[in-house]
Amino acid sequence: MEILSRPSLHDIHGIGAPEDARLRSSWAKGSFARLRRVISVLSGELEARRTARELCALDDRMLRDIGISRSDIHRLLRRPR
Repeated sequence: MEILSRPSLHDIHGIGAPEDARLRSSWAKGSFARLRRVISVLSGELEARRTARELCALDDRMLRDIGISRSDIHRLLRRPR
């Protein structure tokens, strides 16, 4: 009879699968999902700030040409999509 180590029993027969590994896997998936969401929110905020900066750099005549006033810039960028 051959004595198998714990990892090989797990790999071959699925015996003794570490419970911690399954918990860590689901925890990691949730953590990565939250991290992706934070990155998405931050990139959206950076894009809105960049757009606001570019619009604020335009003079009033150019803003009027595109149909917005200076006071509308931040309100338009922060409205729900």
